[in-house]
Amino acid sequence: MTAIRNDFTIKQGSDIDFTVQVWADDKHTVVQNLTGWDARMMVRSTRDATGSPLVSLTSNPAAGLTINGPAGQVSVFVGGATTAGYTWLNGQYDMEVYNNSIPKISEVLYGNVSVRTEVTH
Repeated sequence: MTAIRNDFTIKQGSDIDFTVQVWADDKHTVVQNLTGWDARMMVRSTRDATGSPLVSLTSNPAAGLTINGPAGQVSVFVGGATTAGYTWLNGQYDMEVYNNSIPKISEVLYGNVSVRTEVTH
């Protein structure tokens, strides 16, 4: 599995809703079956920041991430009511999939994220 860089912007007060395809190979031709895997994603002010993250999502327990194992996909959903409370403007994130029975951890997505503040509310 190779990590893909994807920078994105969250519109404060709007839903975050996207799906990540996880590939088993570097050429992105073979889907990674994620049956039995879990996922986690964090946003921090910088990659090296310590303490509580700005955002923390997990698939187990279910908190913003859902895995479709056979399809090799991780879906991300955070509702607008939650993003309305985001007061930070910039951060860095990554997403990992992991399987404790193997054990294996792989970073699948990373990048910069920003919040565009809501004007009309």
